[in-house]
Amino acid sequence: MRAFFAIICLVSFTLLGCTSKRNDSQDPPVAVLPVDSVPDTSFMKPMEPEIEIRFVALPSGLPLYNVPKEMKAGFIRKLPYSTQLRLTGKQEALDSSASYTYQGISGWYRQVHTEKDSGYVFAPFLSSIPMPDLAEDNRFKVLERYADTLNAHGLKLKWEAPVENADGGRRFALEIPAQSIQEAFLIARVAFGIPSEYRFPKQATTKLSSPDNPSKSAQEGPYDYVTQTFELEKGPDGQPEALTYIDDSEVGGRKVKITPCEIGWRIEEDGWAH
Repeated sequence: MRAFFAIICLVSFTLLGCTSKRNDSQDPPVAVLPVDSVPDTSFMKPMEPEIEIRFVALPSGLPLYNVPKEMKAGFIRKLPYSTQLRLTGKQEALDSSASYTYQGISGWYRQVHTEKDSGYVFAPFLSSIPMPDLAEDNRFKVLERYADTLNAHGLKLKWEAPVENADGGRRFALEIPAQSIQEAFLIARVAFGIPSEYRFPKQATTKLSSPDNPSKSAQEGPYDYVTQTFELEKGPDGQPEALTYIDDSEVGGRKVKITPCEIGWRIEEDGWAH
């Protein structure tokens, strides 16, 4: 009986040894993890392209075309001021050797998508940040509301409230994360009351004078003179790096200056009385 039991044990040990050797020659088994311990591999998925949001910066609206060029045949509709849209595609032009220029600002057409349709617009008149409202009330209130709007979008800014200066006027400033001096000019044209018909200047000095007070800078008129001047400063590379708008009349005046700052661009107004 003992001999039979010994034989059984010997056979079992031999079979186990053979099985162990056979498993060693195969691939190791794959461990099955519990559902809540499966590693996160979502980072390995292809990332979707970042959507660029833009805002129409022209108070009169921005034409939308079905081709990257201004032409009556391709006109779709005019996008209202401050319309939010998605910017897609690369800069395009029918003639790739040259850009376009409108109101003194050069650039390209870009494809955009709105809630209703798609098409091409002149990209330099799209702002990368929300635009100020077009309210006709006190400019200081407009600027305060604009600062609140930018804050609500989580954008970095700096608002310096109006203070009296030694010349009998007020000084105040707004620093915004605009991407170019041209974009800052379009925002200043609305928020700081620069006449909308004035384009971005090309020359170092551009004078615009009229006795009819076109800027409506004073409460009453016409006055004996209203002189408005743009002073453009360029860097060593020939690119604009500072712009000053001067609005002067017989009752007083103001200077609006756009300069680079850490946030992006600083728009400062300094007024005076005669």
